[in-house]
Amino acid sequence: MVRTMVAALLLGLLAAGAGCDGRAKIGLPAGFPADVPVPEGAVLRTARDMGKKGLNVVFETQESVLPLAERLGGRLRAAGWSGMPEAVFDGAVFSSWRKGERSVALGVSSSGGATVVGIAVVERPYSEWEEAGG
Repeated sequence: MVRTMVAALLLGLLAAGAGCDGRAKIGLPAGFPADVPVPEGAVLRTARDMGKKGLNVVFETQESVLPLAERLGGRLRAAGWSGMPEAVFDGAVFSSWRKGERSVALGVSSSGGATVVGIAVVERPYSEWEEAGG
């Protein structure tokens, strides 16, 4: 599950980097949960409602990776989310969170001189077989 969430988040981050010139004004997707923190003062680069697969948003900021990841994790914990194992790589922190049936994948990484924050929210466990009608 953690690998799937990290892979989905990485794909979202890669997609966010393609064709984002910052000129278009976008907002959080409708229904983005109030109990999922977003980085203050960061620029929202992409926002996607992927239906049953959840909501994905990507922000860009100049804040340092580790302090930002720690602060967002602390805010998730304060909002009642339970942390799953965290993965820390060179210049990146990836974590997964659960609250009831809902899950959040959080990725904070350094890219091109900026810090990129990807957040994927799934309101309930998603199974691909549901889309196939199975």
